[in-house]
Amino acid sequence: MKTGLFACLAGGLIGWGAALANAAPPNIVFVLVDDMGWTDLGCFGSTYYETPNIDRLAAQGMRFTDAYSACTVCSPSRACIMTGQYPARLRITDWIAGHKRPFAKLAVPDWTLRLAPEIPNLARTLKAAGYATASIG
Repeated sequence: MKTGLFACLAGGLIGWGAALANAAPPNIVFVLVDDMGWTDLGCFGSTYYETPNIDRLAAQGMRFTDAYSACTVCSPSRACIMTGQYPARLRITDWIAGHKRPFAKLAVPDWTLRLAPEIPNLARTLKAAGYATASIG
């Protein structure tokens, strides 16, 4: 009895694994908008702005609703999302033009202005998995 049950379970798992292997990978559309609050979208209840296309994407897909921004400005936040590393580790701690502060009373540290090509990132990982990738804007 136990052997028959094990054989049925193993056969089912093998069949399920084969079906998953043949399934098409999910489409991924990741939209990062600078300086937009979550309450600015119709899908979250806003009536001030009309966002029908984003609302449709949100209705048919997944909403990423609980997050913590790694930095208060865009460039370090994008670098963090792309690599999974904190901005300080990447040495990208301000927006790209933010390092030019001749008026600053404190010395601004020298930091990186772009991601190093050897750092693994989300776009390269997805591309290696067969996805078409693009960064627009």
